[in-house]
Amino acid sequence: MGVTRPVDTVIARETPVTQLPGYVLRRAHVGEHEAGLLLDKGHAERVCATPGTHRVLVLDDLVPGILLDRRSFARVRASPFTVTLDHNGLPTADNECVLLQATLTVAVVDAARFVQTFGASATASQVAERLVEETWDRLQAKVLGYSQQDLCHSRQLAQEMAGFLTGPEGCLRHLETWGLRCVGITPVVCLPKRKLEAVLERLGEALAQRGILSPDEMDDLLEDLPEGEDAKRALAEVMDEFLEEQED
Repeated sequence: MGVTRPVDTVIARETPVTQLPGYVLRRAHVGEHEAGLLLDKGHAERVCATPGTHRVLVLDDLVPGILLDRRSFARVRASPFTVTLDHNGLPTADNECVLLQATLTVAVVDAARFVQTFGASATASQVAERLVEETWDRLQAKVLGYSQQDLCHSRQLAQEMAGFLTGPEGCLRHLETWGLRCVGITPVVCLPKRKLEAVLERLGEALAQRGILSPDEMDDLLEDLPEGEDAKRALAEVMDEFLEEQED
């Protein structure tokens, strides 16, 4: 079950202060199209918004109780980047499923809020995963009102779904509270998915990423499986393939 993944875009990267150049006076370089943050136990206490070398720790900072090893420096990408939101296995009105895919162009507009939400070491795929989680329930309720045929073939409906995601009252209307702003969206794409295929893909992804499934996750997946021996056989094949890969 090999999956080739594209190179992930790094949005934020963290360096312990102890690894920055200098001794008492620490220095950190902030590049073009970046913002820098001095963090104390993950909380931003200083923002370095301009490119260049910044003093991020001086003698006056070393007061009793403040330890170097709890401080770090984060560099956060300030230029726009793309995230692809894959909502896989959304049920439709005719008891089918769709994969709804939306590609957004977003930019970090508040580095401190971004780090507070996504952490000081974050990639575009991690941002996408969080946005899928945040939008799943509302989008699922929306998609449930349409047939698979309409969702996959109606341009007007695709535009409506894009607005439902990024419009003023859309699923992502609170994006700026996470330090992000949406600056563009490509046309939403809906692809038909057989219900069994969608469920097994979810199972495969979970197995590949975590190595195991929790009992609750397995129960949820089994509840979604159609009745019959074909479904059980397909599930067994996925499990066998995964176990063989683990033994190699």
